[in-house]
This record gives sequence, structure tokens and C-alpha cells, in this order.
Amino acid sequence: MDAHDMEREERVATVSACPLYGRLPIAERFALARQAVLTDWTDGQVVMHEGDPSDSYAYIVHSGLVEIWEQGKRIQVLGRGSSIGERGVLTGEPRTTTVVARGAMQLLRLDRELFGLVAERLKLAQAFARAEWLWRHPVFGHLPWATLLDLALDFQPQTVAPEHQLYSAGDLAHEGYLLVAGAVEVLDTDRTPLRRVARPGEFFGIRAALYGTLRDTAAWVTEAGEVWMILVAGVERLVMVNPSMILHLGLTTHMHQSRSPGGGGEDQGE
Repeated sequence: MDAHDMEREERVATVSACPLYGRLPIAERFALARQAVLTDWTDGQVVMHEGDPSDSYAYIVHSGLVEIWEQGKRIQVLGRGSSIGERGVLTGEPRTTTVVARGAMQLLRLDRELFGLVAERLKLAQAFARAEWLWRHPVFGHLPWATLLDLALDFQPQTVAPEHQLYSAGDLAHEGYLLVAGAVEVLDTDRTPLRRVARPGEFFGIRAALYGTLRDTAAWVTEAGEVWMILVAGVERLVMVNPSMILHLGLTTHMHQSRSPGGGGEDQGE
């Protein structure tokens, strides 16, 4: 393999390592890697500045590290495969963070037209509102906006009315839920209430879906609102890309319970 082929393979590997762009079929990832412009940055060089107009570029970190600053505070350091700048391209709004090279760094740069093709292919416009909701919620607000956009693609919104049953005890679990508005009651097999889910941003029904077991609870809507369903592949993706989310999913509690005699049901302790 010559140097040109090695560089092409490395670019494709970078695109594939990015959770958002990694959703594209492999042929489209090759095309994206070929069309993106490889740019070099020196230590301390500013890629984008908070409050500046969008330069209509999105980027993927190819090598090195970038620091993300917001209101004078460094909030993240991102490495290869991290995606930055999508929100500004999608909305045309000013940049919301400052991005600075830490040491020598390379970025794959996507112009508005190239990113637009990706956005259309992945239906990013439809996921934008969900990403914005996640971004403003304290449970998710620490994550990069591109990560939230990727996560938003896995959620399927459902408007629910009182007395609607989301799932029953004994069902084989294929999905979990995130409460956005309203309230849900979780009941055991004897229809004894175990938990009231009423705080936006709470997950429920996750454990059985992740472990592929039968549900030992039922969930009924008690106040009209909205829930977002996420299939088990999306839950696995969330935990893999953002391990800290295990704490918010309540899985550490569940794993402890499952090792204890008479451990609680799937939604106890979440």
C-alpha cells in the first residue's frame, strides 16, 4: 500500500470513528473522506470563536486534540473521530463555543454543500429539535452537541394520552423510554405502584431492554405528554459512546440488585 492509499484509509477510519458520520454506509464514508479537506492547525490556533458568525464548516478531528471553551471555561478536550461545528452549519447561528488546537492537530473540513448531503442522508433536520432539547437538559448538557445530534437520531417521539400502556409485564423488551413531558406509573406484576416517572429526562424500562430479558413491570401513562422510545441498539450505542450515562440510566443500581437475593424489579432504583 502506497502513501496515498494509506492516507485514504486513515481518512476513512477517522470518518468511521465518528458516531454521527459512522452511521453512513461504507461507500458513502469513503466518498465523504475523499471530498473532505484535510487542514493543519498549530498549537493554540483558534478553529472557531464563541459568538463569531458561522463559517459554514463542520469538522472531524483527524489527529491531535482540540479544546472546547465556553464563556471562558474549558469544558472538554476531544480527540480523533470527534465532530464539531454541525450546529452552526445547520442553523447559520453564531458559534456557541471556542475551539482551540492543543498541540499540532489535523481536521477534516466539510463545507456547507458536503455537510448538507450528509444532513439530508441522515435526516438531521428532523433530529435537530430533539438535540436542542437534550442540549438544554442538565443530564445531557455536558455532552458535545454533535453527540447529542447523533443520540437524537436514535429516539422516536411518541405523544401519549392517559391510560395508554407503554409495555406489560412479561413482554420481551426491545426498547426503553425517556420521559419528555407528562407522567408514567410503573407497576409490578401485582399492579402495585413501584415508581412514578414525572421528571423530564428520566429513563425507564431500560434494564430489561439492555439485557434482553422479559419485563417484570408494566408502564401506564397517568398524565398526557410525550415519551421518546429508544431501541436496544440505541441504548447500547449511548452507553458505548458515553459510559458516564450508565449513572443516569440507573444500570449500576440494577446490576447490584440483580446480584442480590430478591433483587428488585427492572424499574426499582432507577
